[in-house]
Amino acid sequence: QGNAWPLELTWFGASVWNGRVYVVGGGNESFPTIYTKEVYSSQIQPDGSLGPWQAEPPMPVKITNHATATAGGALYVIGGIYKIGSGMATYNPTVYYSSINPDGSLAGWQTTSPSLVAMAEVAVAVGNGHIYQFGDMEVLKVG
Repeated sequence: QGNAWPLELTWFGASVWNGRVYVVGGGNESFPTIYTKEVYSSQIQPDGSLGPWQAEPPMPVKITNHATATAGGALYVIGGIYKIGSGMATYNPTVYYSSINPDGSLAGWQTTSPSLVAMAEVAVAVGNGHIYQFGDMEVLKVG
């Protein structure tokens, strides 16, 4: 129900903060896989449907098979596989984040401490001011 997703993608990351859903990156099932650095957000309506999708600042790299988390007023992108230009895809060791503005828009991407091990298809959970990354069990302090 609600507005249609603007891209045909799989392997993207999605998180919610303060009644807004954020969808980051992804790829498709073609060969070779097409990666994207697109980021979109949509306000969750009172009935649970989604409002119109809004383009947000794109990721610095094309990325797929990553995890996202929201904590401390920021959206984090962890792990995954990234691709720069037409080069080979590689595992992403960088942790990207964007502050979330009061209106729900993203402020733009920065980097923080990298993961100990670059991984794809990683899972994350948020609790007690930390982001827990499962796979290499690294704990990222966010608050």
